[in-house]
Amino acid sequence: MSLRTSMFVESFGIDSARGVRMREWRMRAWLALAGCVVALAVFSPGSTGATPLSEPLTPPVAERHTGVQVALDAMRLGNDAVGASVTGSDSTGIWHLSSGSGRAGTDTPIRSTDQIKVASNTKTFVASVVLQLVGERRIDLDAPVGRYLPGVVSGNGHDGDKITVRQLLQHTSGLPDYLTPEIIADPLAYTRVFNPRDIVAMGLLKPPAFKPGAGWLYSNTNYVLAGMIIEKVTGRYVGDEILDRIVRPLELSRTTYPKPGQRTIGGPHVRGYMDDRDTTETEPSLIGAAGEMVSTGVDMTKFAKALASGRVVPPRLLAEMRRTVDANGVGYGLGVFKMPLTCGGEAWGHGGAWPAYTTLTMATDDGREVFVSVNRHNLRIQLNETADAALCSGRSPR
Repeated sequence: MSLRTSMFVESFGIDSARGVRMREWRMRAWLALAGCVVALAVFSPGSTGATPLSEPLTPPVAERHTGVQVALDAMRLGNDAVGASVTGSDSTGIWHLSSGSGRAGTDTPIRSTDQIKVASNTKTFVASVVLQLVGERRIDLDAPVGRYLPGVVSGNGHDGDKITVRQLLQHTSGLPDYLTPEIIADPLAYTRVFNPRDIVAMGLLKPPAFKPGAGWLYSNTNYVLAGMIIEKVTGRYVGDEILDRIVRPLELSRTTYPKPGQRTIGGPHVRGYMDDRDTTETEPSLIGAAGEMVSTGVDMTKFAKALASGRVVPPRLLAEMRRTVDANGVGYGLGVFKMPLTCGGEAWGHGGAWPAYTTLTMATDDGREVFVSVNRHNLRIQLNETADAALCSGRSPR
């Protein structure tokens, strides 16, 4: 191990044996959850080149999170990203670190209140609304999809009467992902408005990946269907249900669920890039309930804290959310996955990637939360290293 790499590992508080275990878990995580951005790897930091913080910290807090800044700079520089940021929350309050810029060609550090498209972090909100409806006895987790959406999942070997709501949220339905690399690479896909039913039909063009419950496959089709079930049961737009049930009660003041055709972000926000193109303004209905939401670091850490504390869904349903299946070595539940921490224990959350951005939200049960963002689209960006550094900051390795 080189001196620079050794210093980097020590800054994370990872002993060599634990580091090996963490790297093994990172590889399994990438293989399992590339679609929701949980790839991991260790980088040597090189020169930090950190942009001054947009929200200065008091010296004791700044010193406590020195290792997080190192990890943040390494993540940004290692992926040639314009900017990156970490918003954390713990017993000391909310804190924030930034590296690079929120807009190419400027010296504009990303702030914790800047809006950003959080992509598949939306899935946690959708799963939470479904579980609230389960608590109200309006949805049965183990009922077939066909009970709520008769005839929608059919043809080409698909049968909505054999797939349960739980399997949608858990990605064990066997339904293919409609969001193929060809669609992601097609510029025209981001300029037209999509209907959820048409999106599902795109996914059903391919045969099932496996029989329901017989495997695990990350598929955005599952959550588009979950959003449709919410609308069918409540008679309301899924975005309005999320806003009224979660966003407004928690006072997530800068979190929105854009309507079809609403491609711009209205307030102060982070510009996003795919390759060298500014791809901030894309059509939200293309991803819909699988990843449409816009939020901020402050709001996402507030949401993560509320969810972990049982304020979003009651404890018995939070336990259902955390009943995991094996996702190629990673535990995936209902709209959340489990991440072991180098300082011991575990965190729960979700990641997201959408042309322009890559993000990750994680929380522990003892009141530590983190939101990591990079304004570049790349499924292999290593967000978990930075999240682990933030959640373990000031703690001894185990």
